[in-house]
Amino acid sequence: MPKAHPNADLNGRPTVLLASSGYHLYREYLLRMISRAARVFLLLDRQPSWERSYIANYKIVDTLDAEAMITAAREIMARLPIDGVICWDEIRMVHAARVAQALGVHGAGEGAFGPTSLPLRQTASPPHLLGRINAVQRLLLWGTVLLGSLIASLAIKFVGLRGAVWIGVLGTCLCLPVLLRRGIRDGLVQRWAAARGRVFSPCPSTPTGAPSAPEED
Repeated sequence: MPKAHPNADLNGRPTVLLASSGYHLYREYLLRMISRAARVFLLLDRQPSWERSYIANYKIVDTLDAEAMITAAREIMARLPIDGVICWDEIRMVHAARVAQALGVHGAGEGAFGPTSLPLRQTASPPHLLGRINAVQRLLLWGTVLLGSLIASLAIKFVGLRGAVWIGVLGTCLCLPVLLRRGIRDGLVQRWAAARGRVFSPCPSTPTGAPSAPEED
């Protein structure tokens, strides 16, 4: 028999904290499925309506205020053990991740990519190229989803589900050398050096042996 979760209820379900529920036409099915496997304590900025049949309890709090949510979550955890934090609203994804970090529980980490990548791309891109950059990004991102789905279906057919997962792991690992060459290595070393009070000088962008600018008299 599987080992029961330490914080499980009588039905063996863990307790999760849900940051905002969203619009019922698009999110009710998610809450319905989660409620079958876990007790849901809902954080939202209004009185619950359609959510009532799926949640164990709720607390009204400003879900766009991370500190307010952390305070509310700690009050909840003082009387009810929380096993994880869930959020499917991109606007509140980073806030939910901070709540999970403050509670020391599992939470949404990868989902923070969506709301953070767009502002970074917009601020780092030249204004006159922003439209083209966004178009290329969407083509590479969503276009490869179709190709990935085809490859995944073929991999599952020939090597099974476990083998397909390992192929995905291998593909992710192959991306790391490319990312390390794009400045991520220098960024990690800088953070490591700063934490130890050292000074780090990244590799110069000018190739070795390239002529330097003439000095002015």
